[in-house]
Amino acid sequence: MKKKYYWVIGVLLLLIITNPSRKDFNDHMSLGVYENVRRENNFFICSTYKHRNYLYLGIIGNFFKISSPKDLAPMTKAISDTTEKIADTSKMDISKYEVKDLPYPPKKIDTTR
Repeated sequence: MKKKYYWVIGVLLLLIITNPSRKDFNDHMSLGVYENVRRENNFFICSTYKHRNYLYLGIIGNFFKISSPKDLAPMTKAISDTTEKIADTSKMDISKYEVKDLPYPPKKIDTTR
């Protein structure tokens, strides 16, 4: 019975140690450092990465493409629908608000430098 637990712990440790990093993903894809790559999820035994709307699974130092832009289309549409409902604060009119009775005197700014 103890041997079974040692095997399970050993396999988990192997998966944790060989969980690939973002640098490993960039090296695998031959990408530069500043490419648009994100680690979507880190499950400690494996990770998912997103690059150009493709989703990749990284496990034991290897990478596998698990979805394409076609598979992500419904999710992308749901996200864009949600963001359209968020208020655009850049168009707010703040001219009606005034600063009155500051609790401290305003500091003078030295502009002679």
